[in-house]
Amino acid sequence: MKSIFEFDLVCAFDTFIFSLKQFLPLACVRDVNYSTAELHKKNEDGQWRQLKLNGEFLVELLIPSLLIDVEVNGVTYELEVDKKVATRALAVVVNIIDDLLEDWFPAIGTRFMHTSEGFLLVDRLVACPKCATNCLKSEDTRSISKGKNGPERLHLFSIEDCIFHSRSPDSPLKCPQHEKIQIEEIAPDVTFVDLPNQFIITADNMKRGKLVGRGAFGFVFLGFMKHKNEAYAEVALKVLEPVEQENDVRSSAQAAFEAFRLKWKNDAFENGARAYCIARQELNMLTDIQHPHATCLLGFCPQPITLAVELAPLGALDQILAKYRRSNVRLTLKVVQHTSIQIAKALEYLHTNRIIYRDLKSENVLVWRFPPPHSMTVEVHVKLGDYGISRHGYPSGVCKGYGGTEGFMAPEVIRYNGEREYTEKVDSFSYGMFLYELVSLKQPYDRQEQMKDFILEGGRPFLTDKELLFPSNVLDLIVTCWAESAEERPSSSQLIEITSAPEFIHLLDVALLNTEIHPEISVIGMQEPELEMDSSDPGINYQCLLPRSDNAVELFSFNQFGWIDSKIIRPVKHTKKITALHFIEENIWIGDEGGNIRMVCAATLSDLFIFSVSSLHPSLKIADPTIIDLGSVVGRQIATVVLRFSLVLCSYSGPERPQFLMCIELTEAIHVLTIVHSADDWQIWTGHDQSRLFIHHITSKNRLLYSNSVTHTGEQATVSHVVSNSTGVWSSLEESGKVFLWEKNAVLKKTLNCQKLLPMSESLSSMNVESIKGGHVTAMALTEGFGQQQLVVGTSAGVLVIVQAKEMIPLAVFRPFASEIERILCYPSFIPASLLQRELSQQSISSLTTQQSTEIETLSMKNSSSASPIGVNDIYDAVNRVKEKFSNMIVGQKTPQNMNPRLKEDYFVTIGTEYRSLLERFSQTSVEAEEPIRNRRCAIVWRTDDWIK
Repeated sequence: MKSIFEFDLVCAFDTFIFSLKQFLPLACVRDVNYSTAELHKKNEDGQWRQLKLNGEFLVELLIPSLLIDVEVNGVTYELEVDKKVATRALAVVVNIIDDLLEDWFPAIGTRFMHTSEGFLLVDRLVACPKCATNCLKSEDTRSISKGKNGPERLHLFSIEDCIFHSRSPDSPLKCPQHEKIQIEEIAPDVTFVDLPNQFIITADNMKRGKLVGRGAFGFVFLGFMKHKNEAYAEVALKVLEPVEQENDVRSSAQAAFEAFRLKWKNDAFENGARAYCIARQELNMLTDIQHPHATCLLGFCPQPITLAVELAPLGALDQILAKYRRSNVRLTLKVVQHTSIQIAKALEYLHTNRIIYRDLKSENVLVWRFPPPHSMTVEVHVKLGDYGISRHGYPSGVCKGYGGTEGFMAPEVIRYNGEREYTEKVDSFSYGMFLYELVSLKQPYDRQEQMKDFILEGGRPFLTDKELLFPSNVLDLIVTCWAESAEERPSSSQLIEITSAPEFIHLLDVALLNTEIHPEISVIGMQEPELEMDSSDPGINYQCLLPRSDNAVELFSFNQFGWIDSKIIRPVKHTKKITALHFIEENIWIGDEGGNIRMVCAATLSDLFIFSVSSLHPSLKIADPTIIDLGSVVGRQIATVVLRFSLVLCSYSGPERPQFLMCIELTEAIHVLTIVHSADDWQIWTGHDQSRLFIHHITSKNRLLYSNSVTHTGEQATVSHVVSNSTGVWSSLEESGKVFLWEKNAVLKKTLNCQKLLPMSESLSSMNVESIKGGHVTAMALTEGFGQQQLVVGTSAGVLVIVQAKEMIPLAVFRPFASEIERILCYPSFIPASLLQRELSQQSISSLTTQQSTEIETLSMKNSSSASPIGVNDIYDAVNRVKEKFSNMIVGQKTPQNMNPRLKEDYFVTIGTEYRSLLERFSQTSVEAEEPIRNRRCAIVWRTDDWIK
C-alpha cells in the first residue's frame, strides 16, 4: 500500500481541497491524528469495539467542504464546494482505489474477503464528522496543555453499514456520542447524489414488465420509464435487489427469484454492498459512454437499485446464433462482416477512452436488427452491453486483474491469474473467439476438457470442414487474433480496417503459380461461359489455362471456395510457341504462332486432332499465321480465330473438326476482340492502333452485313482491352488509366480515369502514393454478379477497381498486388445461397492434416507457431483438402427450380505479381517473405457480391 499511496495533495487559495495519503504517525499531522485518537468501529453485529492499528496501513481520503471568501478589486466573492462535483470525485477515486486493490493485491484486495477470525481483510471506514471535529479540538487543547488530556474517541462506520442504512431511511446511522447522522453528510456517494439529474428516476416513474433474463447478480426485466414531463419509453431494467414479481413467471424463474430473495434475507448487509458495487461499477462506465454500437444508460433508480438501459428488441446475439444452429443454417458472409465491423468499432471507442472491455462474447452483444435464418436480408445493428467487469486502463494503457469468461480470456490473463499487467490486446484475443462464434455458431472449446491447460499449451478451437471453407481473410484474422503474443494481435483500429476492407469477404483463395508458367502471361484460357449458364450443378469446378515456358499447358481448377488442384497438358512434338488458349464446349483449343490449333478433351486431357487455320478453306491466304486470340459466340456454336490482319469464323460441334463460315480481312492489325451478343443481328468489335475500334455487324444468319469504325477522340494509343455485354462495350488504351463506355451504336457515353482513384484498405505504413501514381489499365473483365453489372479493372500498379458498369461509378478500389495485374477472368454461375448452409462433418484440423496434400501450392500468409499443436500452415493445408472433398460431395446435387435468379453470383480470377496480404498491411510485426516468393505470380479467386458496405 505504501508504494501506491505515498502522498497526494491538491491545493487552491492556500487551502487543500483534495487529499489522498497514507497516515504516518511520526510525520507532521495537520488534521486528525489517528495514532492518538481512540478508534471505535461498529461491527456487523451492531456492537462498537475498539480498533487498534497494530501494523496495519491506513490510507486517508479527504475532500473537505469549504467556504472560501476571495476579494478581487475590492469585491468579495464567496466560493463554495459543489457537493455533486465533490461526490463525483469521491466516487471516482474510491473506484480507482478498489480496482487497484482488487487487481494489484487480489489476495487481500478482493471485496468481502475475510480473515479466519471473520474480519474483513480491508476495512473501508467513514469517520463521524462530529467526532473528527472533537479530535481536532482535542489536538489543539493537548498542544496547549502539553498532553494532559486523554485521547478523544473517533467513531468509524463501515462503508457496508452506510450502504445498508442508505437503503433504510427509517434506520439512520447513530453515533454513540452524537446520535443520528445523515448518510449524505459522511458518504454521499452511496446515495448516488453525484449522478447527473438527467439519469435519476424514481420508482414511481418506472414500470416493470416480464422477466427477460438473469445474470450472476440480479435480473433483467422488460420495462418502461419516463423522466419528468415525458412519455414512457420502453427500456431494459437491470434490477440488483429483490423486488415484487408478476404471478405468471416461469417456474425456473420463480425458483431463481426465491433463491435470490433468500440470499438477501440471510445476509442483507453484504448483498446490499455487492449490489451497490455492481451498480457503481456499471455507472462509472455507462454514464460516459455514447456510441452507436455500445449500449448507453437511460436512467438510474437508487431504490430499488435499478439501471435502465437501451432495450435490445432481439435480445442477445448468442440466442440468435443458437437459432441458426438449430436451423442448420450459416450466417451469410455479409452478415459476418457487418457484425464484426460494428463490434470492432465499439471496441475502438472503448479503447480510445482507455476502457478494456474484458468480456467480449456473443452473450454480451445485444441485437437491434439481424436477419433470421434463411433470410436474404443483411441489415445488422448490434451493440456491446454489460460492462460489469470492464476496467479503465491506467495512463500507461495497461491493466491488471482476473476477469472474463473461460474460453474467451487471453492466455496472458489465464497464465498469471491477472496478476501481471496486460493491455487492451486481451480484447483482440476475445474478438478472435467472437469471430469463431460467428463462423462456427458454437462457443470456443465446446466440451473441451482441461481447457486452461489446453489454452496455455497453445491449443485453439478446432475448425470443422465447413468452417475451413470461409474466405481466407476471415480465417487469417481469427488465427491472428489468437496469437500467443499480444504484440502480434491487431489493435481495435486495425480490426476495423481489416473487416471493412473489400477483400475481407470477397477474396476466397490465393495460390502461388508454378515458376514454369510462361513469363509473358498474355495467353490465357478460361472455361466456356455457356457451360456454366446451362448447368444446374452447383458443385461444378471452374478451370483456367496457363501456358508454360516448356510449351505445356497447366489447367487450374477451383470452385466457389477456392483453388482445388492443377493438371498439365503435355506438349506435342514440333509445337510452336503457344499464343492462344480457350475452352469451347467440352474441349480445349490451343493456338500457336504457326497458325495451328490443337484440340484437347477437357475431361481426359487427351488429344483429339490438330489442324491449321489455313486448311479450313482453300480461299484463306494468310500472310501472318500467328493466332492472336481464340473465342466463341455464346449460343451460336461459332468459334472465332483472331489472326494479325484477319478474323476467321467457323462452326463447331463437339470434338468434330470445325467448319469454315467466313473470313473478315482487315488492313490494320488486330490487338483485341469482343463480341456483342444479341438474339438477332450481333456485332464483333476489334481494337487497333491509333485508338481505332472497328465494329463488324453480323446478321442472324452469320453473314457480314457491314463494318464501320470509331476512334477515341483525342487519343492516339493502341486499343489494349475491350469487353462487352448485350448493352454496351468498354475499352481502354495502352499506357492509359482511362476506361471508355460505348453504347451499341458506337456512341461514347462515359469515361472513368482510374489514375485518380486511391486504394482503400491501406495503413499509413503500407500506403505508397508514388508507387500507384500513373498506373495504367492492364486488365479488364465484366461480371454480372447479383443482378448488377460490374466492370473489374486491373492496373500496372496492382490496383483493382470494381466499377458499376452502366454508370461507371467506382464501388471499390484496393491493391491486392504490388505489381501489375496481368489478367482478369470472369466465371458466371448460379450458386444457391444455401450452399454454405449445409453441414458436412465435424472432422477437425488434427485429423485433416494427416491426409494427402493437393497439387496447388496455396499461399500461407502466416508461419506456424511453435507454441501451438496445430500450426497455421496446417490450417491452410486442411483448407485445400476440404475444398476438394466438399466439391466431390456436392457433385450431382441440383439447384432448386424455384431459386431466385437474383442469387446469381459470378466469380473472377486475377493474376498478378507479389500478392499483398490484407493482414500484413496492418500488422505491426509483418514477416518479410522470401524474395523468390515475393516476386512470384499469384492467382486469386474472388466473389462478386455487393461491394458496398
